[in-house]
Amino acid sequence: MYFWPCVLLVAVLTCLIGCDSQPRKTDSEIFRANAIAEAQVPIDEANTLLTDTVKNAPLSNLDTLVMLNNAIKDAQQIYQKYQIAEIQDPRLTQLDEYLTSLEPKMIERAKTLLHQAIDETLQLRAQIEDAKNRPYSARDTDTTQLVDYLGENYNKTLAECCSDPLAKIDKLLHRNVKSHRATMVMIRGLNNDLAKVIKDKAFAAKLRSKIEAL
Repeated sequence: MYFWPCVLLVAVLTCLIGCDSQPRKTDSEIFRANAIAEAQVPIDEANTLLTDTVKNAPLSNLDTLVMLNNAIKDAQQIYQKYQIAEIQDPRLTQLDEYLTSLEPKMIERAKTLLHQAIDETLQLRAQIEDAKNRPYSARDTDTTQLVDYLGENYNKTLAECCSDPLAKIDKLLHRNVKSHRATMVMIRGLNNDLAKVIKDKAFAAKLRSKIEAL
């Protein structure tokens, strides 16, 4: 009379015992899993940024590369926060290696932009000299006003063609400072060097030699 209920009770107890016997994660495993899960958020963001358009022309998408680099650093900082130094995250490794592979191209691009900045500065210097050497009767306006105009136009052109992209390249090279210190120093000292070119045309040749030595 009580056979079937007993069988059912035994089955339920067996199930419960079976559930309890499942291996439980240790605190360390849970801690590690939380770190990995949290790091996937910036990693997903980075992979979203890395479109075919960016891959096909990375140096034409420096803004995106900077955001990509920031996302990678965010993921790395999450692992550091959890004090997980030996984490093996294939997705993060792949993204990091991708940016590393672009560094030689970034160096070459930086050298091209540095030379272009010198060209723009030499052109400004020639324009200023021309303005100052014009006979007074041939001047359409006050020389000071013309020099100011030329300077403003130069600053705008220099920022668009050279200074802004160089600043982004500097941020990207910062991930490997030891290997790219010389290039970063030259980028950061560019304004001072260009001021010397304005004062002394011969300094341009010395500056170009330093660029080629990078």
